[in-house]
Amino acid sequence: MNYLDLESELNKQRGILRELQSQVAKCSVTIGNITHQRSQMELQYFTEYLDIGTQYTFNSYVNFRGVPTGKDNFDSLSFKSGEKIEIVKKNQKSIVIKCIKKSKVTWQDVNGQRVSVQEYIDYDKSFRVEIESLLHYLLKDQTFSNNFNSWIKRRVSLDAIGI
Repeated sequence: MNYLDLESELNKQRGILRELQSQVAKCSVTIGNITHQRSQMELQYFTEYLDIGTQYTFNSYVNFRGVPTGKDNFDSLSFKSGEKIEIVKKNQKSIVIKCIKKSKVTWQDVNGQRVSVQEYIDYDKSFRVEIESLLHYLLKDQTFSNNFNSWIKRRVSLDAIGI
């Protein structure tokens, strides 16, 4: 191969590379659109899956995105292990939850030493949380995730046969 042949082959390979890069860019845009549609459908299914009145007990620390409702807006949207919430209302982009049990830490003097004591008190505060925030936390729970995915498969199968 002489110099001109190498130059020609190099230009040919660069053209193939540009074409492949163009295809990758188009494929990437398509994947982004499909992923967005899938996540929107997952949120819709999640909203349908949740039942009003269902109670959940947290097994780890969580901090939701959202706002407290009511007059006292100073409460935090963070929850600790053992605290319990109830689904009160479902909206298009948010879920209203009510905190039923909240942990309270107090300091007591036991045999001359200060000891922290954690107890769960009845609590009646409502919060409006973003659906995505609640979904991402609950999907970390393997049992919930398996049940939710089974429900989606059942729902899609039923929709496919027209029931």
